[in-house]
Amino acid sequence: ETADKQYDNRGGHIYIPDGAETVEVDGVVYNVVRDRMPLLENINYILAGDVYCFQVDYPDYSAIFNGNGYEVQISGDNTTFINELETGGVIKNTIITRYGRDENDEPVQLPGERRHGVCNINNGTIENVKTNMKYKVYGALPDNVAPDIPITLGYFAYENNGEIRNCINTGEIVSQFNTIIVQMGSFVTKQYGKMQNCVNTALVQHEFTYKEGRVSGAGAIAFETDTGAEYEGVFNVGECINGRIDDKYIDENLHGLFYRTTVEGNYPDMSRTKNYR
Repeated sequence: ETADKQYDNRGGHIYIPDGAETVEVDGVVYNVVRDRMPLLENINYILAGDVYCFQVDYPDYSAIFNGNGYEVQISGDNTTFINELETGGVIKNTIITRYGRDENDEPVQLPGERRHGVCNINNGTIENVKTNMKYKVYGALPDNVAPDIPITLGYFAYENNGEIRNCINTGEIVSQFNTIIVQMGSFVTKQYGKMQNCVNTALVQHEFTYKEGRVSGAGAIAFETDTGAEYEGVFNVGECINGRIDDKYIDENLHGLFYRTTVEGNYPDMSRTKNYR
């Protein structure tokens, strides 16, 4: 069945006929998903409404996921939507949020190693995606985390080797761990690929006690980047703070940076970016 490409009155979603199990949009055949995400397979999906996602295992994915403007609500027990978005894989037109947020939309405690909303590794394309979660990492050292293994945070990916374009993050990240390494950026932890027409509007804050030899901290867009990374039309209007827990001192040299560190001092071209903070 071919979906009607005319937008309906629900806010810009492509109309999908009731009861349709598959639809064709722009020559691509999609499997229709309603209410709850199935365990992902390498097939094309399109959403017919907001869906709840609980994955026991995080799959690799190389097909096309079209959110059709709807939300994917990730379970509070989950840390990401998929593991690796492989070459040729696409996630587009969706909002990634967190299921079970309380009425005040307060940050939550997430002890662990990696917390990434869309995927762990991006080798494909993420486009027209909004992330709207709040993560707060704090408290005592989790039993399953060694002091020298970093907790990493970034709503689009741990490592971007592909493309992220026409995307926005509105969810803040705050870390108050001072006993272990925390590496965080609003979009990604490690940015080696291409970012185009993207904006962060949210707070990225890392309060920490500096420990020699441990690279810890926050970047407004990414924690780490490299000379091969591409930035075009990337903007930050959110506040980025690096400081120390003991005296709440904010190091001006680390305040408001697009990225926190580079690979062996290899700096990317940042001429087509703008930091408004």
